[in-house]
Amino acid sequence: MNRRQLLLGLAGGLTGVSGCFTGGSQRSSPSPTPTGTQSSPTKTNTPQGTESPEPTASPEPTPARTMTNTATLKFETPESGEPFVINPPEAYKTVDIGSRENVENPGRQKGNAVYIFRQPEEAATFEVQIADLETNTVLVHQIYRVPTDGSLKFDFHEKSHYALNLYDFKYEFGRSLDNQEVFFDCNGRYHTLFSHSNGEYNWNTTATRRDCD
Repeated sequence: MNRRQLLLGLAGGLTGVSGCFTGGSQRSSPSPTPTGTQSSPTKTNTPQGTESPEPTASPEPTPARTMTNTATLKFETPESGEPFVINPPEAYKTVDIGSRENVENPGRQKGNAVYIFRQPEEAATFEVQIADLETNTVLVHQIYRVPTDGSLKFDFHEKSHYALNLYDFKYEFGRSLDNQEVFFDCNGRYHTLFSHSNGEYNWNTTATRRDCD
């Protein structure tokens, strides 16, 4: 009887092993695992680079109020004169005093505005108090931070006698604007209240010219 010889062909299988990259260098292929044991690859998480947060500047503390809460003209009224500012800086904030809805004839009785700023341009912190002297009422009492190239604008809509008191924290003194009833007529009008480089203030008024009845 012829014997058959069974030949078994053993084909060596090649398995591709991917290298694990850590810190930019490649690891060598792992050693063969002993028979009867199983090894699980250990995954290494490399911490990603982190950026430190941008430092944030702490806001300047709000100064304490200096004025008493009374409806009066508290300081000296500044003089008018040079320089005469025709075009005040653009208002970064506008505060309304009263309402045009309360004016009986708004076409004939105009309101007026007050622009507060520094000349030359400089950021400033002001305490502003506005009072109606006819009704003995304080309408506004706030701290404002005016930016370098801006102004603080108050729109007075109703005819009355107003006191605008301004305290300048840099120069540590105050000035007052006496916004009287005569400024509320048929002419459009605005006031500029601004400081010079030495801290002193000017008050100028620009208005149309009409004969008001």
